Amino acid sequence: MHKWYQMKDLGDLRYFLGLEITRSKHGIYTSQQKYVMDLLTDTNILNSKPIYLPMDPTTSLTQEGQALKEPDQYR
Repeated sequence: MHKWYQMKDLGDLRYFLGLEITRSKHGIYTSQQKYVMDLLTDTNILNSKPIYLPMDPTTSLTQEGQALKEPDQYR
């Protein structure tokens, strides 16, 4: 490809399209930890505390009621 295009070698692949790529003698591993951490940081919920919300798994949800005026913050 160097013959037709101007290129440079950036070394081993480590991060591509939100995926972290790690190589070892056992194989190639992919992870999205950096992507998720960046997403949590950008949305200011990195330091949020988890909450236990019990819900009956047999409950059926319906679309009753009024639509939200500004649903963007819930998406």
